[in-house]
Amino acid sequence: MKADDSRAADVAGVLRDGLEAARQAGDKSVQATHLSTEQFDTLAASTLTYLRSRPGRPSPIEGWSLVSARSARLLSWWVEAAGLTEAERRRLGSLRHEVYDVLAEQNLIETDPGGTAAVHVSPAQTLPSEDAGPEHVADPAGAWILKLSPHVYDVNRVFAAPDRQVRLWSVEHDERSASMKLGQAVYLWVSEGDPFREAGVWGVGWIAGPCIGGIADEGWLDHEAARRAELFAVVEITLLDSPVSRETFLDDVRLADAEVIRDPYGPNPCVMSSSEAEALAEHLSSVLAPSVHPVGA
Repeated sequence: MKADDSRAADVAGVLRDGLEAARQAGDKSVQATHLSTEQFDTLAASTLTYLRSRPGRPSPIEGWSLVSARSARLLSWWVEAAGLTEAERRRLGSLRHEVYDVLAEQNLIETDPGGTAAVHVSPAQTLPSEDAGPEHVADPAGAWILKLSPHVYDVNRVFAAPDRQVRLWSVEHDERSASMKLGQAVYLWVSEGDPFREAGVWGVGWIAGPCIGGIADEGWLDHEAARRAELFAVVEITLLDSPVSRETFLDDVRLADAEVIRDPYGPNPCVMSSSEAEALAEHLSSVLAPSVHPVGA
């Protein structure tokens, strides 16, 4: 199955479940409350990827694109993906607004202030292609970030490890994972949604070898994501007692535009620039146990 087909299948399942939940509740329109948190996150992430694939013209926001209402056709895409009727389409307007609002809050899109359905779309951050030369490999002075979503995997299972270590983590099978090299710095980021831990960097370590194939264990909460988990980064990450929080990232101008902040729905792994990694190391010095040090410190 191609990535586009898989994304459409994910969207179709979410929309059909939302329509059924709204019907059972006697509601005319589908809203976020009719979906689970992970379903809404899946819909938002798929919508962002879809918008980034649409043709547009340069936006006044540097590096972004302005996608017209005609080009976006988001509701039409939802309808086509899920095979919905026109009557079902009319029930999705509120949900579209809620998805757009969440993406706008994350600074991933901006809706047109003129009231049209045009949307300003942020770019996806990718590594340069191999044709660009050796720079296609992540800067060793920078770092990787592996994300742990409380809606996808059991966070408590991770933190219950007696040795406080993480040694394998699911990653996308792409150029980034192929560029993960022995000795490069890597951090574990817990995303928003865990009632016991605030979002932020909760683990510090390094890449211990090339990625390997594998299968998902019992800790997965999202069965569809578990089905797709086939490649794993080999790491040595030590968990922390307290994090470098997401709020710390937002308050530090050097970290406020980090990919994990700018594109929270992006795949694993995220990339940090060398300057961002240096800034993170400064904050880590105040939360690390005496026996744990940032890579390269």
